[in-house]
Amino acid sequence: MSARRLKKILKYIASDDLVKLKHYVKKYNINISSIVLPDGACLLHRTCALGHDAIARYLLKKGADITRCDDQGNTALHMACMHAQRGNRLAYTDLVLPLMKKWPKGLDAANHSHVTPRQLLELIKQQLLQEDDQNESGKEQHRSSDHEDDWTERLAYEASDEFAEQSGSYQEDYDAEEHETWDDWADRIHTEYHHKHRQPRPTKRPTTSTGEPQSKHKRISDEEQKKFQKKLEESHREYVEHCAQHKKTRQLKQKLIYKQKCERLFQNTTESGDLLGWDDIPWPLSKDSSGDLTKIEEFLFCNLDKETDEYKKYLREQQVQWHPDKFLQKCGTRLKEKDKDKVMERVKEIAQILNQLSSGCVK
Repeated sequence: MSARRLKKILKYIASDDLVKLKHYVKKYNINISSIVLPDGACLLHRTCALGHDAIARYLLKKGADITRCDDQGNTALHMACMHAQRGNRLAYTDLVLPLMKKWPKGLDAANHSHVTPRQLLELIKQQLLQEDDQNESGKEQHRSSDHEDDWTERLAYEASDEFAEQSGSYQEDYDAEEHETWDDWADRIHTEYHHKHRQPRPTKRPTTSTGEPQSKHKRISDEEQKKFQKKLEESHREYVEHCAQHKKTRQLKQKLIYKQKCERLFQNTTESGDLLGWDDIPWPLSKDSSGDLTKIEEFLFCNLDKETDEYKKYLREQQVQWHPDKFLQKCGTRLKEKDKDKVMERVKEIAQILNQLSSGCVK
C-alpha cells in the first residue's frame, strides 16, 4: 500500500470518522486487516489507544488480528485497558468488553514488561473505588456544612425573637406604606392614557369598483398567461436543443477517440507483442450504449448524412476494417486465447450490421 493511502486511513482513525473510513476502504478495495505499522502494531492497536470503539468493532469484523503484539509486546487489549486507565469510564463497557469476548485468553497475555491486561483492569478497579470514596466523602462534608449553616441561622432567629420580646421592635422592621407623589401620579396617568389610545384598529380591506373585497393576490390576465406559456415553451425548446448539441459533441469526441485507437490497432501490427483482450478492442459503440449493437449506426455516422458520398465511403472503410477475415489477419496472432472466440463472435455481428447498412436492409 502506498504511503499516501496509509496516511489517509490513519487520519480517518484519528478523527474517529468511521463513515469515511468505510467508504475509502471499499472504494480502493483495501485489505485493512493486513496493514502493519512501523512499530509492529496493527490498526487495531492504534484505534484502541485512541479509544474509538466503533472503529475497533469494524476492524474486528474485517478480520483484524487481535492476538498481534507490537514491538513492546502489547496487544490491542493492553492498549484498550491503558486508555480506560486514563479515567474514561465508558471505555471498559464500549471497548474492553468486546475485545475480552473476542479473545478471553488475552487477559493473561503479558507484554515485555510482564504486565497483563488483567493486572491493568485491577488497577482500574482500585482507581474507580478511590474516586467513589472521594466523591462520597465530599458529599458528606457538603451535607455537614449545610447542617451547620442551618443550625446557625436557627439560633440567630431564636435570639432575635427573644430580643424583640424584651426590648420591642424598631420601626424600620416593618414595611412603611409608600405614598405616591404628584409627579409619579401624573406619569402613571400619562402612560395609561397612551397605552389605551394606541391599540391597533381593525383595517378595512380595499374593495374593487364593483364593491367586492379586493383579492390579496393580483389576478393574471389571459394575455399575460399566454405570454408566460409561450416563454415557458421557448425555454423548454432551448433546453432540448442544448441537450441535443451536448450529446452530439460528446459523440464526436468519442468517435475521434475511436478512430485514434483503430489506427493504433490495425495499422501498427508490428508493435510490441502485448496480447489483446476483450477490453483492448476499440468497439464502434459509445460508452452509454451498454453494448447494444443496434446503436452502431448512430455512433459511426453521427455527423454524416446518409445520402452523401462521404457516408458511403466511410461505411465501406468500416466494412473492410471489421471484415472477420481481415480482422483475423491483422490481429489474430495477438488475441488472448480466453477471449479469442468471444472477440471474433462480436466482430462477425458488427460485420453483419455494416453489411445490412450497405444494402439498406436495416429496420
